[in-house]
Amino acid sequence: QVGALGDALSNALRQLLASAPAQAVGKGPALLLRDALCGNGRTLLMGTLLPTDFEESAETLRLLADGVGLDTFPLINDQATRGLLARYRRQVQQLGEQLSVAEQKLIKGVEQLEVDRQHLPNQLQGAAERLQALVDRMQQDAAGHASERQKLMEELVETRSKANAASGELVAIKEELVREKQEKLQLSKQMVALQLGSNEEASERQQRLYQLEQEVLASGDVLSQLRQQTETQAAELKQKSADLEEAQQSQRRTEQQRLLLQSQMQTMRKELEDLRETQDELNLQVLNAGNAQTAAERSEANLRAELASDRAELERLRERLVQLEASLIESSAEATRCAERARAAKLQLEEQTLQHEQDTLALQRQAAEVAERQMARAEAAEQALFSQTQHASSNNSTLASQLSEAQAQLRAATARESELQRLLQSHVEQMDAMRKHGRGRAAQRTRRNGDDDDDDDDDADGGADADGTSDDGHEGEEAEGKGGVKAVDAGRQPATQRQDPIREYEERVRTILQVNRALVEAYWRLRRLAEGAALTHQMLEVPSHEELLLSVQVGADGRRQVMSELEKSLDNENSRLRTQLERVTETLSAHSALEASEQRLESQQAAALAEERGR
Repeated sequence: QVGALGDALSNALRQLLASAPAQAVGKGPALLLRDALCGNGRTLLMGTLLPTDFEESAETLRLLADGVGLDTFPLINDQATRGLLARYRRQVQQLGEQLSVAEQKLIKGVEQLEVDRQHLPNQLQGAAERLQALVDRMQQDAAGHASERQKLMEELVETRSKANAASGELVAIKEELVREKQEKLQLSKQMVALQLGSNEEASERQQRLYQLEQEVLASGDVLSQLRQQTETQAAELKQKSADLEEAQQSQRRTEQQRLLLQSQMQTMRKELEDLRETQDELNLQVLNAGNAQTAAERSEANLRAELASDRAELERLRERLVQLEASLIESSAEATRCAERARAAKLQLEEQTLQHEQDTLALQRQAAEVAERQMARAEAAEQALFSQTQHASSNNSTLASQLSEAQAQLRAATARESELQRLLQSHVEQMDAMRKHGRGRAAQRTRRNGDDDDDDDDDADGGADADGTSDDGHEGEEAEGKGGVKAVDAGRQPATQRQDPIREYEERVRTILQVNRALVEAYWRLRRLAEGAALTHQMLEVPSHEELLLSVQVGADGRRQVMSELEKSLDNENSRLRTQLERVTETLSAHSALEASEQRLESQQAAALAEERGR
């Protein structure tokens, strides 16, 4: 029901229904209901009719009848910016049409004013001529024609009233002209405000686009040249806007000069009206002096002189009026030229805006293509990383098994090393006992050499006993099998020959210790490489124990003389693993940066959509 809405809402609905859908609404409830009734959706008007309330039902029917002609236009939801620009462009076009209509009305009013001004001097001249004829006739018929004078004066007053009516019409025309100029100025201001708003919206969209390009093209400068072109076009657009503003200011100055000339013309017309009043007073004086012909004859010369001065003043005023009309014509021509320049600048500005929109769309398409390529690269990197992760997991299990084997081999090597140390300790003890035994045998041989001739049998028995007490099994067997002669010969052998097996054994033990030490060092190096491979999820090929034994090269001094092939392969594997680790780290950092940029883009798009919805 219309009555339930109140007078304000009812008037607002009528205003919206009576006007065009895209017409700008200034204030009030119509501004609140503009978005609901002017587009972007279907509008449904429902009315309730009550038989008991005839007036409200009739008002509702009238409102629904007005709403039948409501035209709504759709807004593009997925392209809010383009829709807003199209809407502003339509409003600017409508305002331009209204401005052109107002200009046509103004031109017609100026032409009508010029026509009236052209006819006004003729009317004034005719009135002056009639006045002069009337004065002459009054002078001729001064005696006894008071009634005729009265009729003539009434005709003169009627003529004056007609002239005043014509002056009133001229004033009304001037007021209409001023009102049309004010409407034109208001429309121009609205058009400039809308253009500035569209320019600000375009600059804001350009800034947002520039930020999005900067964020999308963080890894390269693919669109730097396009951005420079966009900035150049934006600068040209600003220059065109400044030229348009300058042209509009020039048009305003011309309008102000025109208003000043019109005010001067009004002042001159006031002076002309004062002169007319003076003429009326003179005519009244002539009528008052009609009763006395003598006084009329005396005042005739004065009247002629005053009439001549009035004619001269009237001629001067006519010349001034002609000058003002010429200046008004010049100002009108200047205003027309300014309007033409403004229209040309507006057309050029619209062309620049269209070109800028096309460039913006091209930039958006290129940015979308670059983003798609980066997304494809990111997906390929993710797939490669996933495959590498799977491969690394399989390699990790293999590496764990190899590491367990290496640990088992290390434990076996440690057990062997402990066994070798125990054997070495026992051999050292045996060597000490053998040295002691050798020293004892050497002392016995010295004593025997001194008593060789006297105690041969004793020496033989002592040699047999010495052979029997020896820890060497082979020498005991020779003493038992061959007799004391061979035992004496064995006892006479040099001590250096008996120490050769001991030296060989010591060299062997030293070599075994060096090999074990090299194996321990190789194990710890393999362990460091295995930890690096575990970080990168790569497979590490561990050589066998025999390869490690063959690859170790130890000098006589216990140090490695040259780098073994195993060490070279381990160093190469270590460098390869480090390179792969760096590549994987770079890929992960690039992926994280890409995800961060995508999140920023999504947040900015969401903010832009929220802002557009808020508007």
